[in-house]
Amino acid sequence: MGTTIQEITAIFKEANIHFDVDEDLDLIRSLWSRGESTVTLVVFVLEDGELVQLRAPTLLQVDDDANKPLLFRAMLQMAYEIRLVQFEYDPADGEVSTCIDIALEDGKLTSAQLLRCCAVLLDVAFLAHKRLTTILETGKDPALDSEDVDEEEAEQRQSQLDAMAKLAALIRRGGGGEA
Repeated sequence: MGTTIQEITAIFKEANIHFDVDEDLDLIRSLWSRGESTVTLVVFVLEDGELVQLRAPTLLQVDDDANKPLLFRAMLQMAYEIRLVQFEYDPADGEVSTCIDIALEDGKLTSAQLLRCCAVLLDVAFLAHKRLTTILETGKDPALDSEDVDEEEAEQRQSQLDAMAKLAALIRRGGGGEA
């Protein structure tokens, strides 16, 4: 069953969302602003309409190697705490982006489903942009420096994130197994 670009544009029109369709690339673009931040939402229809990908590309470009470990920890933590949203980092150019994949297979995309996923992705993109930019500018994670944070819980989370980063490094080197 799946979906088409035309069905998604109909949902966006119904919701009064401003967008542009790129016929050549078979995608929809919509620009969103909050405060001084701007996020682009891109919608792709893939796999003959059986997969819809919502993407917030180029949240930021990272060329600061010193703060990458803290940045990656923050991205892992947000991915762990926030369902649906994936964080991505392109080592070729340092691009950080977020996305949500909606697998339709033999189902039909509903308006509520699409709009909920768009709202979640945009909220996370704005939140992540602010947090990750602060990390790159200051070398500190504002989520870990907050006075509201339970120190024991923050240390436990940090320990878990360190273990995940260590495991990822082992897997990347082909080690796998226990960290």
